[in-house]
This record gives sequence, structure tokens and C-alpha cells, in this order.
Amino acid sequence: MVYINQDLKTSIESLESGDTAIVKPGVYDAPGQISLSVPDVEIIFSEGAMFVHTHDEGGINVSADNVVIDGLTIDWSNNGDTAFRTSADVDGVVLKNWIAKDVDGVFVNWRDGASGRIENGRLNAINHSGGINVFEGHNLRISNISMVSDDGDAGIDLKSRNAESYDITISDIIVDGHDTAIGLGTEVTHDLHNISISNVVARNCLHPLWIKPQEGGDVYNIDISINFEDLNGENLRGPIWSQISGGSEVRDLTVQMMGLASYPSSSTGSRIGWRHRTGLIEDSLFEIYFRAIESNANDMRIGIRVDDGAVLQNCNFSGQILSDGDNLGNGVFAENGDILNCHFSDFSILGLSGDSFREFGDAIVSDCYWHQGRTDSVPSFNNELRVGFVDGVEDGVY
Repeated sequence: MVYINQDLKTSIESLESGDTAIVKPGVYDAPGQISLSVPDVEIIFSEGAMFVHTHDEGGINVSADNVVIDGLTIDWSNNGDTAFRTSADVDGVVLKNWIAKDVDGVFVNWRDGASGRIENGRLNAINHSGGINVFEGHNLRISNISMVSDDGDAGIDLKSRNAESYDITISDIIVDGHDTAIGLGTEVTHDLHNISISNVVARNCLHPLWIKPQEGGDVYNIDISINFEDLNGENLRGPIWSQISGGSEVRDLTVQMMGLASYPSSSTGSRIGWRHRTGLIEDSLFEIYFRAIESNANDMRIGIRVDDGAVLQNCNFSGQILSDGDNLGNGVFAENGDILNCHFSDFSILGLSGDSFREFGDAIVSDCYWHQGRTDSVPSFNNELRVGFVDGVEDGVY
């Protein structure tokens, strides 16, 4: 057993394989980043042990296998930088029971076939853009994390920058104030797949879910469950936002999104439940319950919008889109984008002032099936009734 009560950087960097180190209570500073490069080490921070940061670069960088960091408490006092990061090619790294304040987040690289855990943590990134960034993740578990920010970026951002990311489980997460709660594929040069995301709460986020592969890697076989809220109309632009480019494709998603929010008046160009802007999403299931409430802000303008050449194909929808203010302009709106072979089963659109379904410009809506849904507006495409689709009650193929 090794006891540390001074010079945190030198003490940690001097550990040998097999050591267990106890950091005694106290306030510790370190001149620069702490590098941990020996395997099979456990570091336990006692209650009352605080790691502070007064330099340009800091945090702990792990580049060895089977390292456990338990009880880490960091306060960067507005200096930012990263609290914890792993280099590529590490296995069995665990960060647990941690608190990080005034930091720019946690960065993770895991090699192919490796495993690791990030659990039981709190991240305060006010005035910073901090979150958990997974550049390459394999057999990774992220659970029981709460984080708050007011300066953009994602709470958890899943990438696959230099290799595939897969077999990732994310659960019991609270994200408050970030631009995005869960980001899929902002830097996807390789595939991102086989991922389970459950019990996520997104509060006051611009986009609770952003799907944005854009560099050639595909996104597929992902299960997502998110509850969102923005009751004061502070940030929300759209619960789901998808923008796919660079040859990437998205398929085989199972998405459950539930929430209620008021839209800020500054988002008059948005105020959409889901905007799919570019690229193809196919063979996916969406269960969505969006309720736009009236408070000091505006109502939802469009429930689902497909535009800029985007395509939804072979997708199934269920749930409800509801506008309390009865100002929902269009339920499902295809504007220069296509909706093909999609099924809307037990899918209701309420609070409409315009059309339930509408196509505009060069959009194509074809072979879409409506079953046991409900609307309070006469469903139409370009304001022309389709046979069998009367008052949103009867089944039909359009």
C-alpha cells in the first residue's frame, strides 16, 4: 500500500505495477498533466482529497491497462482542460465515484476488444463545453453520470474517429444545459454500431438527440431511450436533429423519445419535433411522444420535417405529437425530402392548425401506411384529400 500526502504528480507517476495508492485528505496541485503509464494500478482518493488546477494543462492521462481511479475529485477553478483521458490501446480502465468541476470533460479511447467503465460521476462544466467524448469505444460501460453545462457541445458524444466503436452500454444519465445530450457520429470515419442507450434525461438541451455522421462511417444497430424537458423555453430547438453526409448511412435504429417542452421565441426558424435535414435513415423504429406546452415561449411549428434531400425509408412510427396551443402548422412535412414505405401505426397528431401530412416542392411521399392513428385536422397532401384517409381515423395507403 502506498500513501500519498504531497506532490501528487510525482507520487502517481512513480507507482509500480500492482500498487494500490491511497491519496490522503488535502488539496493537491500539479504542474501539468499527470501521466499514468504502468498497468495494474489502483488509486483511491480519500474523502476530502481535492485535486486543483492552476496551470495551462492538467488532468490525469492513463496509457496502461487495468488501471482503477476511485473517488477522484477535481476542481479546475475555471481553468478548464480535461479532467481524465485515456490514450489509445488501453484495456480494463475504470473511473468511478468521481466529481469534476469547471472542466472540459472526460475523453476516452479504447482499443479494439478492450473493456472499461466510467461510472458514478458528476461533471460540472459551467462556462465550459465539457462532456464525455468517446473517440473509440469497445466494450465500454458508462452509467450513473450527471452533468451540467451552459457552453455547448454534447453531454455524451460517440465517435469512431480512427477505428470502429461498438458494444457500448450507456445508462442512467442526466444531461443539463448542453447543446446535445447524446450525439451519434460527429466524427465517424469508421462504423458506430451495437450500442444501447437507456434511461437518459435531457434537460434544457438544444437537441436531446443529434444524429450526425458525416465522414463515411455508418451508424447502425443502436437502441436509444431519452426523456427530455425544457419547461421554461430556454434552449430547445428540436428533440431530434439528424444531418447525414459524407457517404455515411444510418439504419436499424430503435428510438424512444418522450418529453414536454416550451420552445424559446428565438428559435422561430426551428421549433420542430424532429428535423431530418440530409441523408438516408432506413429500417428503423421510432416511438415518439412530443408535447409542446405554452408558457413564456412559442409552440411547435412542425412535428416531423424531412428536407434538403433527406430520405426516411422503411421506418415505423408510433406515439403522439401534441401542441397545447393548437398552433402546430404541419404534423409530418416533407419539403424537398422523401418519405418512402413508412408505417404510422397508433400515431396521433393533435393541436394542428394546418395539415397532418404535407408534401411540398420536390418531395415524394409514397407507399406510406396509416393505421389507427388520430388527428384533429383533415389529413392531406398539398391540401388534397386522399381516398381512405378521412379525419385521421381510417386506415390508408398513400
